[in-house]
Amino acid sequence: MSEQVPITYTSLDSLNAQSACASLNAQSAYASLEKDVLHLKECIDMMQETVQLQQPTINSIEDAIHSSQEDAKRAQQEMIKADAYQSRYQYMMTIVGSAVVGIATLVFIL
Repeated sequence: MSEQVPITYTSLDSLNAQSACASLNAQSAYASLEKDVLHLKECIDMMQETVQLQQPTINSIEDAIHSSQEDAKRAQQEMIKADAYQSRYQYMMTIVGSAVVGIATLVFIL
């Protein structure tokens, strides 16, 4: 025996209503997406404007950093020179001190 399969009919008005509803949902989704994209563009424009307004400050900070780096290099070179001078001074003071002690000893002996 064969089974009977029930056949259902959907009216044309019902199909048109479903199609219209789907079309309305697609239009709504498209409108929402368009609104979100426009909002994103607005945010990007505001961020770009903010960066442009702050550019002089950013440039000033970059210049100060470069200047500080150059000053640090010069200070390091001066420290190396000072160390060399101090070493020479200590050496010279040792020689002078020895000479003074030698002369004092000579004077004391004579």
